[in-house]
Amino acid sequence: MDTSKVLQKILKDICSNTCIKKVTALPQRPRSLATDALNSEEIIHLAKHIIKITLWPDISYKKGWLKEIKASLGNLAFKLCRNSIRKDKIHIVQKLWYTPKDVMGKLNEVLDDAYWKVIDEMKSKINKISFDPFGLGMPKTFSEVGYTLKQEKTEDGVVLTLWLKKEKIV
Repeated sequence: MDTSKVLQKILKDICSNTCIKKVTALPQRPRSLATDALNSEEIIHLAKHIIKITLWPDISYKKGWLKEIKASLGNLAFKLCRNSIRKDKIHIVQKLWYTPKDVMGKLNEVLDDAYWKVIDEMKSKINKISFDPFGLGMPKTFSEVGYTLKQEKTEDGVVLTLWLKKEKIV
């Protein structure tokens, strides 16, 4: 009998004795992957959308920007995860290598670069900025404006959420 057929038979026997939909643990991810994510374009992407909702809070694009922020936070949670599990087709993050405070620090670091990218992208809307805490007078960081990231445990595992002062944004 072919070796691959033997292996398939053994795996089938093992699976038939357990529930296939049972939560399955995955190995720990290397910290270097999380470090790479912390230094990736995903952070700048997130920063740009936070800047946009700050500068143009009443614009029609805001709903889309909030979706982008939520997706970006989900991507970051996955990329920063230390270990996770799979339940059916759902990926559940259990633990992060870096804290939300670390991510917030990185967002504050890339703020200037992200700010000027947003200004270049949104040239046609510059005159419609309602308030600019990042570029006028004494520029502020995301943290100084009142933004914070929090780590919350839900039934879907660990998720990152964005808050402005005491109000949850996403």
